Amino acid sequence: MEAKEELFRIVTAVRGPHGPKLKDIPGRVLYGTAEKPLDEQGRIHHAPIRAAATPFPLFRRTEAALIRLGWGCRTTGIALIAEHPIVAGRTAEDGEYQTNRLRGADELLAKWTQVYREVV
Repeated sequence: MEAKEELFRIVTAVRGPHGPKLKDIPGRVLYGTAEKPLDEQGRIHHAPIRAAATPFPLFRRTEAALIRLGWGCRTTGIALIAEHPIVAGRTAEDGEYQTNRLRGADELLAKWTQVYREVV
């Protein structure tokens, strides 16, 4: 159940604003707007001054499982999940072979659960 919950959390983040690399989300623009950023004195600034970013936290075990899934690379592990047809939502029209969606989800969950169990 723990592995399943972590996979769902990662899939939700990959599909959301954190994107397929689980990047930090920049904080809101502090002065002006993103289109017209200003500095503290109200002068036009070339880049928005933002609040602290919202990081995507990973537990140590999840981090280790992603590294193991990605053959030693965390980013590759995340990419393997993000590019899986069931996560990316690819269809036969996209040129991808579409398998049964439940079978695809089960395969991804089984692969993730296996590497999650291997790391302690």
